[in-house]
Amino acid sequence: MPVGTLVGTASMNTTVSADTVFATAVAPFVDVAVSPYAALGISPQVIFRVKPDGSTGQSATEFDLRARLTGRVPVSGSSYLYGRLSPGFSIISIPSSATKVASPPMGLVVDVAVGAEFSLLPKLFWVVDLGYQMGFQSGSVGDDVSQVDADYHTRYLHVGSGLALRL
Repeated sequence: MPVGTLVGTASMNTTVSADTVFATAVAPFVDVAVSPYAALGISPQVIFRVKPDGSTGQSATEFDLRARLTGRVPVSGSSYLYGRLSPGFSIISIPSSATKVASPPMGLVVDVAVGAEFSLLPKLFWVVDLGYQMGFQSGSVGDDVSQVDADYHTRYLHVGSGLALRL
């Protein structure tokens, strides 16, 4: 996930925006083909290094559980182009040194991607994609005496590459 933004807005309309330097993610997936052209699946994802550009402090970590709806079109006997929609649920773990978090930000996340799948062996594929993920999380910050509700929005332009195994 090369670039991203974490935007927080408190209930007093105070907005803080932080561009991330270079976030990385791990996102295994399981898809089940419902036809030769469509698949449904799930993909847990962990995004590391969610922090402002130039920050030396600890970074936040985002945990997502996403559903996957993928449409595929063959372009040759051994390769496909695809488009994917991945709605899900997200939780951001903000480091305790950054701020006092009364409840971690959580909420909806939506990812859209396009990509290609190339056959390397009969059941082994190389997959590459380009996508954009938007998160709409909310939580509260403060201590036991004073808490403020806050909305968080994450945005990531991402490039992915990996191997897929067909069972």
